[in-house]
Amino acid sequence: MARLALTDPELDLLREMLVDSPAEEVFLEVGEELVRRLRWAEAEQVLSEGLAQFPADDPRRRAGFALLARASLETGRYDLTETALREIDTDAGRHFENARIELLWLERSGQLDSARERARSLLDVDATDLVAQAVLERLDMPAPSPRSRAKDPFYTVARAEQYVAHGRPDRAIRVYRRIQLALASAPAEAARVEQRLRQLAGDASGAFDDLSEELTDPGLVPELPDLDSGDVLPALVPRLIVPVPQIADPVASTEPEGGDDGGLPDALEDLEEEAQTTEESLFDEEDTEIKSAPLDPRSGRTMSTAPTAVPTSSESHARDRRKRRSLLRR
Repeated sequence: MARLALTDPELDLLREMLVDSPAEEVFLEVGEELVRRLRWAEAEQVLSEGLAQFPADDPRRRAGFALLARASLETGRYDLTETALREIDTDAGRHFENARIELLWLERSGQLDSARERARSLLDVDATDLVAQAVLERLDMPAPSPRSRAKDPFYTVARAEQYVAHGRPDRAIRVYRRIQLALASAPAEAARVEQRLRQLAGDASGAFDDLSEELTDPGLVPELPDLDSGDVLPALVPRLIVPVPQIADPVASTEPEGGDDGGLPDALEDLEEEAQTTEESLFDEEDTEIKSAPLDPRSGRTMSTAPTAVPTSSESHARDRRKRRSLLRR
């Protein structure tokens, strides 16, 4: 009799009860609820811990192993699925659902011939069973196209089948996995590769290590230095201190060497005093002088002639002083 679904608070309360006592009878109810919610990993943990301490003569163990077989099948723990299937009845006439789980386990573990026979026996009981029909369709799927390959041109279907012919299905599996990643845009071909991978997984049966030879190949792995010798490089390379040349400051280079008063050189001070004196003299004296006009001998009056500008000093010296003053102001 199927149990009613649990609410979230009820499920949390029952899981708290299992913390101290994993073999509490409610573990079957919790495991069934987790399977219903498709929380496979949690269901597998709860059921495994509960069945490990549950009485062996309790008839409810079969129901627990049936749930465990379903959960472990979805998590990929096919060895645990096989152990659980041995504890339950998988006859299609009496327990059809358990027979379905066994069929899927045979297919996913690579036992394709046994899976084909099991699917036909299920169809003999129920010719409309969709699970058995789908398994037969996948088993009858044609082999992957020889032109299929990964992005790396060395990983091809032909190369994978050569590994199979030489008795190395583990390497063929590695090649097919690379090809499968490159067929994301071709789901039909990817399904064929997936089916071939399942078949090779059953043939390999964990007899080989994918990287065992590569890791021990001296041509692929560099030789490591002897730790006892003095040839081992330090883990951290010491820093190299590179001296940075000092660039002279053009402003600081004009400062006097013998003091921090920031005074100017003597020649520059004399030039400044001379400029100040020259500036004062320029403001005090006139640059030009106007001669008095001559008297008219007849009338005794001053003749109306234009004044003549006569320089009082050398114009060249005056210009030099002006230039020097403007340069100092800049």
